[in-house]
Formats: sequence, structure tokens, C-alpha cells
Amino acid sequence: MNKKRSLNHRPININPFTIKLPLSALTSIAHRLSGLFLFLMIPFLLWALQTLIETPKGYEQLAELLSPWPYKLTVWLLLVATGYHILAGLRHILMDMHWLSESLKVARISATVVWGATLLMIVWLGLRLFGGAP
Repeated sequence: MNKKRSLNHRPININPFTIKLPLSALTSIAHRLSGLFLFLMIPFLLWALQTLIETPKGYEQLAELLSPWPYKLTVWLLLVATGYHILAGLRHILMDMHWLSESLKVARISATVVWGATLLMIVWLGLRLFGGAP
């Protein structure tokens, strides 16, 4: 009886923002979210591909259409999501193939490397798209 009562009065945490997740878990969640974003961008990518190959001036039309900053921002997000998804996917593949140890230390280090490379890629792509670097 006493045991049954204690099970009913367990604390319940229903706020996901109060849970502190390790960096490797955040990396995995972000990998899934970037995959979802890329999936949702497939219609845009197919339209852009069709525009590119439909006419000889397709590239010029697409470049002119995507020159305002909101569209550049969309392209930047697409490139960042693609790059991050590839980096995190390689990390998962290397761990699945046991080329990286599945210890917590290696998971933490590999997640840090993925986020560091992503940060560098974010800055580089931002400079390239918005005119700060050649």
C-alpha cells in the first residue's frame, strides 16, 4: 500500500526547457531538425533546378530573383542546414561503424567538432552570400 502511494506522488517534469541535455543529444536533435528543414525545402530546390535547366538564361533569372536579402537569407539557411546535416551525419556514420568510440568523452568531443565546423561554415557562407568575402 505504501509502495503504491509513493509511485503516484512522483514528481513529473513536463517542461522540456528545464531538462539539461548533453551536447551530443542536442547535436542529434539538431541533425533531425535540419533533415526536416531540408525535406521541406525540396519543392524550392526542384523549382530552382527547373528554372536553371529550362532556358539558357535560367541562371541569370534565378540569380536576379534571389538577389534581395530575404531570399539570400533563405539560401544561406538552406546551405547551413545542408552543411550541418552532412557534418552531423558523418559523425553518426563514423559512430555507427565504430570508427569513433561510443564513449561519452568521444561523443562530447565529436559533437564539439561538428558545432565548431558548423560555426565556421555559418560565418564563411554568410560572408560569401552577403558580400564580405571573395
